[in-house]
Formats: sequence, structure tokens, C-alpha cells
Amino acid sequence: MKSRLTCNETLAQTAEKTGTPAYIYDLSVLRQQLAVFRNAFEVPRFSLLFATMANPSSQILELLAVEQAGACVNSTLHLDLVLAAGIPSDRIQFTASGLSVDQMRRLIDGQISVNLDSRRQVSQWLALGGGPFGVRLNAGSLTERLGDRLGFDQAEFDALRNEVPGNLVAGLHVYVGTNFLDPRDMLPTLRCFFQVAAGLPQLRYVNIGGGIGVDYNNTGLGFDINAFGNEVSQLHGLLSPDVMLFFEPGRGLAASSGVFLSRVTDIKRLQGTTFVACDASIAIFPRPLHHPESLHRVRPLRDVDHQIDVVVVGRTTFSRDILARCKLPLDIEVGDLLAFENAGAYCNSMASHFLGQPTPADFYFPIE
Repeated sequence: MKSRLTCNETLAQTAEKTGTPAYIYDLSVLRQQLAVFRNAFEVPRFSLLFATMANPSSQILELLAVEQAGACVNSTLHLDLVLAAGIPSDRIQFTASGLSVDQMRRLIDGQISVNLDSRRQVSQWLALGGGPFGVRLNAGSLTERLGDRLGFDQAEFDALRNEVPGNLVAGLHVYVGTNFLDPRDMLPTLRCFFQVAAGLPQLRYVNIGGGIGVDYNNTGLGFDINAFGNEVSQLHGLLSPDVMLFFEPGRGLAASSGVFLSRVTDIKRLQGTTFVACDASIAIFPRPLHHPESLHRVRPLRDVDHQIDVVVVGRTTFSRDILARCKLPLDIEVGDLLAFENAGAYCNSMASHFLGQPTPADFYFPIE
């Protein structure tokens, strides 16, 4: 089924209703992605999780509940949203760092599975009467490479195992990384992770998070989810078939379900560069600021013959308010509509009050 997000006429008509700037979503695309990701794995017990920090909109969370997907959350605010959307507690994994006593009490009272980040956090959890918990392993320490700041290294985890009964360590979690376009880049970490998990016979679950990339630059080199699912399914064979596999794929699940629309407000030439300003800003479409190495593909919502290189910028005086470097029509005009693709994840959820820009409209095409 063709996405309504690829039809310029449909998007232009929608923009007339919503105004610009606007985030437009097609929930049918998200449902299709859920099926694609699920079908890639052959594991007896499997649950697909959605990272709520990618997009915590109620419409998306409610669809996930209907489709019996789960959620990966790292704040009690998002936990409230997930529960209100109808996702049950047994399909929620809470993974964060530096949990406060109040947060821990909330998770204990709600019987929410938690993946803890340090030995001090484990001690506090147990002192509060918390039961079995998960442990987050640092991805870099598994392969002796540089990693992020999160989780236990191998030595700390070994020390923890000597301090607490084995039946208290209910699960293992690892966040592999972000925006991989080749599954082979993720496998060294995952092989080490599953080897550690295989040494814990009382384990109830493993949780692998992050990594599935998005081809923002439209190179055609998309992530091979079927090859990845096959490899992970084989690795899971090291464990008892009763061990649940939670998989949180990151941006790859929702990115393609949304576009960001903006309207051209000015065009100028300066020192040999054509700048196209639009009624948006990195404050309300922030991903280009954080990841200038993988900018979104931009397309005009009208037929194009000849194109020129341009820099698309926001309508502010912030020097880094750069939304795209792309090709647009030679005859680009004020009033033209631009669609920024793959905007369904880590875009609207990252918006801020910085630069004083108006909140974009939200519009959701329903399931077809």
C-alpha cells in the first residue's frame, strides 16, 4: 500500500487545512513497520518495544497498544502516557540512569520492569523493597571499545553477581548504538551480550535496544531487518526458549511514518549560496541541528525540472538554524511547500521553546 505521505497533492491539501509548519503522520505506515519488524524474528517469546522518547504522541501510543506492542520508557511522565494509552505494565521496560527514590517507589508500586544502571542503584532498589530487576550492560565494555556513559562494565557486573542472589537479576539490557545502516556493525556487541546472558541460567528476559538506522540521505542503502532478525534469532538460541526477547529498534520503527511540512518565506543569494528560508526553525524541527551529518531529504510539493543547490534555513537569526542542504527547483518561489521526509521519530519530540517559534500543527491519517 502506497503511503499518503508520498503523494504531493494529498500533503498540499492537508497543509491547507492545518497550516504550516506541521507534522503529518500516516498511522498505516507505522502499522506496516510493526509487522515488518515482528516478522524478521523467529523467537518463541518476543515483544517489540517502542522508544517513547522518539515520539510520545497519544495517537502513536494508542496504536501500539492496539497492535499489542510494548514501550521502552525512561521517565515517569512517559510512563503515565504509555499506561493511559492502554499499554499494560508487562509490556513496559523502564530503562534510565540516576533514578531517584521517588521514581523507584513508583516503579515498585506499579510492578514495572526496570533495568538499573549502577551498583548504587541496585542497592537503593533493594533497600526500598524492590524485587527482581534487570541490569543494563555498557555496550562499549562488552567489546573493549569506546561506548556511552550508561550501564555496568563487565567487572562491575561480575562484582554485582557476587553480591546479590542470582534469582534477583531477572534480565539483561544493552543499548547497541544509534542509526546503524548495516546490521553487521551491531553483531559484535550482540554476540558478546548473548554470551554473557547464556551464563545466567535464571534469566527471564534480554532486552536489546537501539540501532536500526534510517536512510535520511536517500542513498538506497537501507537496513536489512530480515538479515538482522535472523542473526539475533540464532543468538537467542544460546538461551532457554523461555527467555523473553525484548527488542527496541530505535528510530527505524517510526521515522518513515511522518513528514514535516514548511512553507518558503524568502529566497536570497549571498556569497554564491542560495538560501531558502521557511516558516520553521531548528527549535521545532531540531534533528538537523543535532545530526548535521544525516540531514533529511527535502522535496517540493510540485513538479520539478531543473534544480539548484540550496541551503534551507529557519526564519530566525540563530546562525545554526540550518534545516537542510539539498537541491530545490531553480524557480523556487515564496509560498512553495517543502516536505522533510522521515520525520516521525526524534523530531517533534525534541522541539523546544528556544527561538520563540509557534508550536507546529499535528495531523494523523488514520489506518486504511
